[in-house]
Amino acid sequence: MRYRIGEPPEQQMMLQFDGGIFVIAAVLGLVFGIILTGLGIHGRQLWLRVWGSGLVLASVIFITAAVSGVI
Repeated sequence: MRYRIGEPPEQQMMLQFDGGIFVIAAVLGLVFGIILTGLGIHGRQLWLRVWGSGLVLASVIFITAAVSGVI
């Protein structure tokens, strides 16, 4: 990547991501995790219950950390 003379790399135009996009992804993960856990219980699929529950747990932990200001 090339930079202009006298211009530090920090001033280059780059995409700026705030935490909002990650919170949206965590909320979607929470919704999908609940759905998949329900499908795993209904279909008696242990792997789907475990995976869906793990997704719910990870999403809840991330959302809680984001709301409390840890992240």
